[in-house]
Amino acid sequence: MFLSLAMFGQNDILWNNKRYKSTELWEFKLNAENLFFDDLKLQVAKKDKNNGFVLISIHSVNGADYIHGTLTIYLEDESIIICKDRKIHDYVDNICTSLYYLGSNDVIKMSKSDISEVRFTSQFDSYTGENIHHVGYQFGESYQTASEIAESYHTASEVTELFAISK
Repeated sequence: MFLSLAMFGQNDILWNNKRYKSTELWEFKLNAENLFFDDLKLQVAKKDKNNGFVLISIHSVNGADYIHGTLTIYLEDESIIICKDRKIHDYVDNICTSLYYLGSNDVIKMSKSDISEVRFTSQFDSYTGENIHHVGYQFGESYQTASEIAESYHTASEVTELFAISK
């Protein structure tokens, strides 16, 4: 089923002509160099008081591709969240997007521990997106000795804030 799915920088997602409050947009680094995709983009949105969504997207140069199947979210505390494919997919302007449901237990888990990685399947292969994003470079004596500086997103605190969960 293809529906209107969109991510917004204003911490909202749009699904079925309704806006849902969401976390910041997180960009996770894919585990392999890929000619067809950029890094995985992910947001958690609040559906109601206790339940939510995970919206994931990848930029794909292959118009026949889409994200489907089970989405597996690994947390830093080694717990795992399994999201079933509800067949909510979209492909617009070379962006493949899929929406997955989060139950109240999943939301609580995500509020207690940061996401370490996310495993997903495209039409052609399976991938893992790691919670690592580029924040800049550290330079030595010259530009040739530059090293990338990477950090992890603090996803648990954003989910806690979004759902107003008291700790």
